[in-house]
Amino acid sequence: MEQFLADCDASYYTNIIMIICAFSCSIIGFIKRNKFKELRTIFIYPLSSVIQTIFIYFIPFLYPEFELQAFRSYFNYSINVFLLIELVSIYVFFYQAILKFKL
Repeated sequence: MEQFLADCDASYYTNIIMIICAFSCSIIGFIKRNKFKELRTIFIYPLSSVIQTIFIYFIPFLYPEFELQAFRSYFNYSINVFLLIELVSIYVFFYQAILKFKL
């Protein structure tokens, strides 16, 4: 726990603020997802950001007996999955926006 607090203090608690903002954005996006057809699936993007950030920051604190090098490949996989989700969600958003406003 001391390592986590030292990490938060070193980053001026911006990681915690980022997680809170992305989580609240996910909740608001999920609640308002039916308001616009284009924004129906966009809440998945900040939700995947929250999951990936929690995985990156909290797994080493939960399992301190493992070395960071052991987690590095899992971190890389989680980053790649997040980038794939980001790409697909932004692609779907723009595809639906272009379909709505055909020229």
